[in-house]
Amino acid sequence: MEKPEFIKLLEKSHVAEIFKAEKSYFLIDQISQNAHAINNARHGHFKPLFAHLQSVLYRDVIMCLARIYDKPNNKHETLGLQYLLKKMRESANEFPSISENQHFQKELERAGMPEEIIYKLKQMKDSPESAVIEVANFFSGKAKSKELKPKITSLETLRNKKLAHNDNIEAIETTLTSKDILDLIEFAKKFIGVLGWFFNTAYSINGEYILTDDSKRDSFTLKNIFIELKIIDKTDGN
Repeated sequence: MEKPEFIKLLEKSHVAEIFKAEKSYFLIDQISQNAHAINNARHGHFKPLFAHLQSVLYRDVIMCLARIYDKPNNKHETLGLQYLLKKMRESANEFPSISENQHFQKELERAGMPEEIIYKLKQMKDSPESAVIEVANFFSGKAKSKELKPKITSLETLRNKKLAHNDNIEAIETTLTSKDILDLIEFAKKFIGVLGWFFNTAYSINGEYILTDDSKRDSFTLKNIFIELKIIDKTDGN
């Protein structure tokens, strides 16, 4: 069966970028958890190598997230969050009726949608156009919230001023903590988790984003490399 065009768009943009961001993040985490052993000179001079790898992987995480949260561009079509929200509103009448209403509602709850709006959406089971608009408005509002907007702004500054360009902006705060990065990834996953159920496509089940486990595989492989090199024991790390 041919995939719906909107699902193709999601998989080309957010689904692919979330997967790459999580892969790199888990690799960074694996290196960080074993940093003491890596830096131990008796294992060899691995510290410079893995310090560089962490830097490259961090850059990859930031660039993946930047593509997810990219602002619309007047010259070229960018597939960021705002573009997808715009497409949702423009093509709301093309969305199918929700067949897995219970899963859909559970994902809305986990995304933090207020109960009164979820109740309102229950009455729209056979009116997907109105439900699509409500969902688009909810995620648009969350992206502009005081909890998320500063992180998106820092992400944009870090990408534009430090990674994509080499601006001399020492006085400008451009740091994203691990928690900030995880919050940005989590919001994107919740967005995808909800949208998938419009098309009976499960990206998230019972609150678990199904591709996250796959994105951890490289970090498990890296742990096995550490074990083979006798940098760590089998019982160390994750």
